[in-house]
Amino acid sequence: MFGCIGLALALSVNAALAETRLILLDALPLPNVDHTFAGISGVEMSPRGKTGTFVTDRGFMYNVTFLRNGDRLQKMHIKRVEWPIPGGDIEGIATLNDGKVYLSGEGPALVVRIAQHRPNCLAPHPDFIEFEANKSLEALAIADDGRLLTLPERPLSGRDLPIYQLHDETWSILRRIPFDPSFLPVGADVGPDGNFYLLERSFSLLGFRSRIRRFNLANPESEIQHLLTTHVGQHDNLEGLSVWRDQEDRLRITMVSDDNFNPFQRSEIVEYMFAQDLAQGQRQD
Repeated sequence: MFGCIGLALALSVNAALAETRLILLDALPLPNVDHTFAGISGVEMSPRGKTGTFVTDRGFMYNVTFLRNGDRLQKMHIKRVEWPIPGGDIEGIATLNDGKVYLSGEGPALVVRIAQHRPNCLAPHPDFIEFEANKSLEALAIADDGRLLTLPERPLSGRDLPIYQLHDETWSILRRIPFDPSFLPVGADVGPDGNFYLLERSFSLLGFRSRIRRFNLANPESEIQHLLTTHVGQHDNLEGLSVWRDQEDRLRITMVSDDNFNPFQRSEIVEYMFAQDLAQGQRQD
């Protein structure tokens, strides 16, 4: 019996080690910019991480400049910008090099394209109108070829979660992934490595947990890799995710938390790096 317990513990430890590919660099509180700066639900980082954009679930947008000391985040300058759709429940953001910004929202489910400061709602997939008001398009990403990718917090039915893609103004389903009701999708990005990254959240009375998974976008049916599962309460309600490369060409993942305008929660920015990239950088030093 005790041998079985020992074997089970060993397997559990080995599984945890196999999953932990990301190393925490920073977890910093976000400053109190103004009375609208709360409920941060999405983040988009520039290619080298010098600047970024936050969006909130009340439709506000902020530009951010990051000051770093080596791998560590030291300070942020955050400024609210004029925005054409204040009041909207914005959950996801994705941008193109030509300046177009895409947003996903819920209640109702929608995807909006903003060009020259003018919003334009894109024609929805038929499924969108059937999603629960507060469980719809939490995540938005954009591929190198311009395809938009989004998915709901909960599927309409069944055990599979659809990932929708928009190509040539037509929606289709890229793939379906197994749905785990204990971890709900809340953020996504396509990294510079061509992988689709998915941020998922779990909540209990003890606090929040977060999970990151990914798959190869060039091969949509490829194996889904587990990169990280945090401890309960390690971070707050992480909802936005952005994957980028730093000046040394190392992959980083930046996430932000939504405090739900609750004084007992915290708005924070969290940054992780892949373990092998961090080790390589340390050897070079």
